[in-house]
Amino acid sequence: MAVPRWVVVDDTDPTIQYIGASWFQVQRSEDNIGSLGPAYQSTLHGTETNASFSFAFNGTQVKVLGFNNIHNDSGVLGLTWVCYVDNAAIGKTIPFVGQENNWVFCQHDQLYDGPHVLTVNATVAKGQTFWFDQIQYVPSPHMSFDNATILIDNADIALAFGPGWGPFGDAANGTIIPNSTTSLYFYGSALTWYGIVPVDFPRGTATGSYVVDHDDPVIFTWKGLPSGANTTHYNQKIFETSHYPYDLHKITVFHNGNSSTTPLTLDYLLVQNVHSTLSVLPRTFLSANSEADPSTDSSSGSYNIGEIVGLTIGTLVMLSFSLYAFFYYRRRSRRPKKTKPENFNLYDDYIVEPFYLPPASHPGRIVQSHASFTPWQARRDGKMNFRRGAIHNRDTTEHVRLQLPSDPLPGRSLPPDMNNGMLSPLMVHEDSGVRLQFSSGSEDAVAEVPPVYSTG
Repeated sequence: MAVPRWVVVDDTDPTIQYIGASWFQVQRSEDNIGSLGPAYQSTLHGTETNASFSFAFNGTQVKVLGFNNIHNDSGVLGLTWVCYVDNAAIGKTIPFVGQENNWVFCQHDQLYDGPHVLTVNATVAKGQTFWFDQIQYVPSPHMSFDNATILIDNADIALAFGPGWGPFGDAANGTIIPNSTTSLYFYGSALTWYGIVPVDFPRGTATGSYVVDHDDPVIFTWKGLPSGANTTHYNQKIFETSHYPYDLHKITVFHNGNSSTTPLTLDYLLVQNVHSTLSVLPRTFLSANSEADPSTDSSSGSYNIGEIVGLTIGTLVMLSFSLYAFFYYRRRSRRPKKTKPENFNLYDDYIVEPFYLPPASHPGRIVQSHASFTPWQARRDGKMNFRRGAIHNRDTTEHVRLQLPSDPLPGRSLPPDMNNGMLSPLMVHEDSGVRLQFSSGSEDAVAEVPPVYSTG
């Protein structure tokens, strides 16, 4: 199953509607507390009295994060909250007595795809503060935005990890191998890399570098855990790129550390100023090892998104056509062939014989006819009966001389009128086709003559 891409909305975003006059904003006040990293953008909104906020979105999943700072006053928790989506409660996480940033207050992962309204009601007592940090949601497919920030998980198909990378628990990928790389193509203007600092590895400061398109490498450093730390730290910013013009970019990250320095890890990326979750391209479409690079186009310095979309659609059309043709011909090849009835033989009783012109003079009355026959009927013995139809004759007074061969049909006898030299009416056929002989029992037998064809 594909890992979803989340839109990240900071507490300072103007689309969030704060209800009540008690809300206030702080910056960097709680960044160094706990092991879950600093607040997003280092900003928080807080309230010391009952208050609420709402946010409208289109999507299928949503969650609310903030700074958890609950005090237990003689067994009474003076801070609680309830989250609603479209006026239906979606529950909340179990209260935690302690201090941590990036704490999930509530989450819903099975919303129908469409517009929704998130509402959070905070109940505050005994001088405590409810701290809100960010909203994350999975948007409707192909939805467009204005300058959104997209979260790309370390398990996203867009990331191309080179040799030396591997999983660091369930939270991140990492490496301790020098010169190991990872790459990504994205549409946007900037990128921020977040990782973890694991507790069971060396803690020496490490260095790395990244290259965007064909710019000069940029060196960055990150520290290991302090000496007294005994737990892994999460949501740690490793580096943030400079801002580039909105376009298709390729970033390649190099690990310059070694086995004695803290590992380079990746938990997630934040891609800024994107217009769609599709702005981060899968490595199956633009391989990180491909020579096709955004800066190799001397005319524009980047790929045109229309060309990419057109190529994708064309590939899908050709694939669909190929699959259709394959299954069509496969189905035809499996269709059973038509066969005759088991005992059927059209030629058992009726022989198709060619016409021969008689060699000798044979005057006689010519009968021109158009004969129609009804289709044959099957007998119970498997053979066929023919029913002779009406024959429409048009007598003429013309006489012809027919040349009979000495042996017109070897092994077959001539009709009685030809063997005996008797004059018989001749039937001159005007059409071609199978001629079937019948015994009419009449003494006035008719000699059949084929139609006359021109030579040209």
